[in-house]
Amino acid sequence: MDAPPHSHHFPRRNRIISGLSLGVIVTEAAINSGSLITARLAAEQGREVFAVPGFVKEDTSRGTNALIKDGAALIERAQDVIDAVMPQLEPALRLRLQPSREKRERGDQLGKEEQLVYDALSYDPFTVDDVIVTTGLSVSTVMASLLSLELRQRVRQLPGQRYLLT
Repeated sequence: MDAPPHSHHFPRRNRIISGLSLGVIVTEAAINSGSLITARLAAEQGREVFAVPGFVKEDTSRGTNALIKDGAALIERAQDVIDAVMPQLEPALRLRLQPSREKRERGDQLGKEEQLVYDALSYDPFTVDDVIVTTGLSVSTVMASLLSLELRQRVRQLPGQRYLLT
């Protein structure tokens, strides 16, 4: 307990942590990082391994992208993890995490213009002008649809009036 942190202790500590967990999420990892050691240990212990994809030219993304190539679950949002571990959870906890069918159906209904705008976007940022050109909708319609989608937490606005899916 009172031992100071030493790098050679991390693999043993992380083996215990991964063994106590339902899964491991790796958000950034260089090719020879400790995160990949933990992910390997989790896989050996039968735990879920999740990875957030990263930009292919970044050294800190090479490890996560390699995990995905090797079979780790690609995650883009928290719901991806919840969906994957849901069957392993106690029934009472599952009910609290799973939205009601009525709420899902009501929340998933988009208007015609909103759906066009939503379909024009991706997980890469798009400017408002890009969306207008792609959809052929007016500026006011695109802006109103983006605001509605943002309020529903379907899109996120970045600086410079750029938008991406959440």
